[in-house]
Amino acid sequence: MMHWLQVTIVFCLTASAVHAETPAAVPSENTSRVPPTADVQLLQTAQQQLLRGHFDEAVTTARAVCRLLAQGTTPSPALQNAESLLATAERAAQLDADQQRELLRALQLQTQQPATDGAFRTMLSTFQKYLGDDAPLSVSTELKWGWFEYSRGNWQHAIQLAETSRTQMRTLYGAESLGVASSSELLGTIWAQQQHDTSALPLIEAAYTNYSRQLGNAHPLARRARCQLVYVYTRQGQFKQADVAITELTAQLQQQPLQQAEFARVLLAASHHELETGQYVRAEQTARRTLELLVGQPTIDRALMAAIQGHLANCLRLLGRHAEAESAATSSLQQTTKAYGAQHPQTARALWNVAHTQAAAGHERVAVKHLDELINLQNHFDSQHEQPLSLNARQLKLECQRRLGEVSDGSEYRLLLRRRWQNAREHERAANAHVNAAEAVALAEYVAFLCEFADNTTSAATASPEDVEALLEQAIALNRTAFGSQDDRMLGLMQLRGERLFLAGSVSESVAVLTEIADAIEQTRLPRGQRGLHPASRGRLSRTLPLLAIALARTGDATAAWQRLEQGRARGLWDELAARHAADTHASTNSQAPTSLGVATTYDLPAVQRQIPADTMLVSWIGVYWAQAKRGEFWACAVRRTGEPRWFPLRGTTTSEPLSTDELHVSRQLLSELSRPDGQRDLQLIAKLSDQVRAQRLDPIQPACLATGELPAVNNLVVVMPGPCHAPLEVLTDAYTISYVPSATIFAWLRESWQQSGSAEGSRLLAIGAPNVSASSVASPEFAARADSQSPPSLPGTERELASIAALFGQRATTILGDNATTYALQDLADADELRKYRYLHFAMHGEANHTIPLQSALLLASPTQPASGSGGTRSLTSQNGRLTAQQILDSWR
Repeated sequence: MMHWLQVTIVFCLTASAVHAETPAAVPSENTSRVPPTADVQLLQTAQQQLLRGHFDEAVTTARAVCRLLAQGTTPSPALQNAESLLATAERAAQLDADQQRELLRALQLQTQQPATDGAFRTMLSTFQKYLGDDAPLSVSTELKWGWFEYSRGNWQHAIQLAETSRTQMRTLYGAESLGVASSSELLGTIWAQQQHDTSALPLIEAAYTNYSRQLGNAHPLARRARCQLVYVYTRQGQFKQADVAITELTAQLQQQPLQQAEFARVLLAASHHELETGQYVRAEQTARRTLELLVGQPTIDRALMAAIQGHLANCLRLLGRHAEAESAATSSLQQTTKAYGAQHPQTARALWNVAHTQAAAGHERVAVKHLDELINLQNHFDSQHEQPLSLNARQLKLECQRRLGEVSDGSEYRLLLRRRWQNAREHERAANAHVNAAEAVALAEYVAFLCEFADNTTSAATASPEDVEALLEQAIALNRTAFGSQDDRMLGLMQLRGERLFLAGSVSESVAVLTEIADAIEQTRLPRGQRGLHPASRGRLSRTLPLLAIALARTGDATAAWQRLEQGRARGLWDELAARHAADTHASTNSQAPTSLGVATTYDLPAVQRQIPADTMLVSWIGVYWAQAKRGEFWACAVRRTGEPRWFPLRGTTTSEPLSTDELHVSRQLLSELSRPDGQRDLQLIAKLSDQVRAQRLDPIQPACLATGELPAVNNLVVVMPGPCHAPLEVLTDAYTISYVPSATIFAWLRESWQQSGSAEGSRLLAIGAPNVSASSVASPEFAARADSQSPPSLPGTERELASIAALFGQRATTILGDNATTYALQDLADADELRKYRYLHFAMHGEANHTIPLQSALLLASPTQPASGSGGTRSLTSQNGRLTAQQILDSWR
């Protein structure tokens, strides 16, 4: 992501280098910390004398500059530049006339615009011939060539040049020099472009540190490196660092004359961050705001415009708005081709975005066409090494062909992965590498593919089960050695092993493997919370913990199974609460509520059971499904005030076999039918579907609802995250009072808080409901999949529901309905400091649960048509699309 940057690295002749999305020149090294005017003039005179071939005069002038600059108390980049110029002039003065002419031609090539590969090749060979391989001018030319090669898409050559110049710059000027910073930034940028964030992060951090130390953290070079760090931090799950960087970058740009393009890059980084943290609608809004900054600019930065449109396409795809996503992706490809040309890595990435969007929209055939173009383009870049983007393209092509029924195995893809693994192994063994990182990565991808196919086809794409197990063990060992026990790739291999053991019936062995995965992720989570985990680790944990709970239940360890289930249910929201002050979560000295992330743990079983009334039962439904194996495990867990948790496998309604996914989808059918408007529902179908769902979900747990010697029969069911239930349980039975909680830990904590709060007599009610929700309020594609349009279905009966509840409070109730149920209405209450006065809240409307980042869960209110009368307060709830998140409520409701 770089463009032209004019910078002089340790040698003060102006030369062109390349840097992403930076069309304007930035201050060069010799103008940072500007020396006295006389020194600057002398330095410029020496440069001119050198370029004219007056080498003896240049020596005299450069010596004078060095004497003046050496009077300072600390070395400066300008002094390094002057010393480098002096060394070049002295060496040139010693050459004969023919050699001087050849050197002069090479020096003058530095001012040639546009730069060419041939010019760099001539300059470097000449400088190395007459000045030496380690001469400052040779080294800086090598680095400039590296940036130039990066801009042209020759990334492998750019890496070689950057690594060589980085080593030589460190020897010449030390590890904290600007030359080392620039070469580190070049390497880190390329690794980041190729999604090798583990390698990119320390390099870009080092570059930012050096730029900040030498030039100040507000310098454009430092800001540019910081902006790159936002992307890497976000992909690595280091969201706190990304938040800080975005805030500081925005503040710096606001304090200076506004540079629209640079500010757009910061906003683009912020939008990437929002997308990665599940804030899809907000990410889209930020991306569109970024585009607006560039509209009407005198010159169009096509590269930046293409990057924004490509990112917008990703936002729209995740929102399920596929037609808009395809349009944005296509525009991005067009702009990228104009900015970089048809054969460039950035063009390949834009082509991938188009194909990915088309595949998500169900346009597999046209997606395959674009994927073939991408694969051919990637082969043009590097025919010997398969790049990650090419592998992703081949994998997506295979998936599209499978959907089209055109391919039944992945033999071609398997052979490619196997060849890539073997090449990496041979290369690293030839190099006597102690840590075979490339082999570890390649083998991990090969084994993951084999595990997907090995048990489902006997085609040439598979190895025998024994071979797969042996390769899986080898891959785990290699990745553990290369990357450590907490690396996500290694944990992914461990998850494959645990699931294969479970499917093979080795449940006890699978428990040991899955426990290791969960504990490793937990160790990573402790310092920074669930939100700080790598996105892949969050997804892995959400699958590992339910399967571990099921495996423990099958071994008979009911309490340990419940604890692992609760760990998965409570973790995200509990971490968010734990990050706040202890007084905001709980004041009891007997509570297990944490005061910092480092001790944020879930409640144990006795702590939860103490808060469960005698006639109440907590119930959870969980499930794990393997599409390739066409097999699933679905269970229910019931917890009462005393005794161990009870686990019940869910069975089919017509057989004693485990519940199938087809039967599981009955609840979705029921929800869809219930969501129809009044007069359009098929009551007979609803009754039939209700009976089936009741038999699946409620009938298996009936034994736990019966009275025992200590406890009465259950009257109240508390559903802990309904999971695959989908339809409201109130439709299925009137035998129980139904309520819902995000986790048993949160249930117990709320009960403790309620018991300490004293009498609620005289408390007020705020009841909001029946909003007219527009499609723009919907951030989750699940709504679009459930309804005929992207707007959520109406909720009949909500007005009667609110009226009945409000009647219990009389004059102490405030009711907001229909078109008035907007975020602006709540904004007025917030600005008037009225929200804190309501003890009871009742929302009767659609909502969206974000299981990864619970505080981004949202209520869908009516889309506002006019601003609140008191808008503009410091504690803003206002949303432009009617989405009100839990985070906004907590930030404003004090």
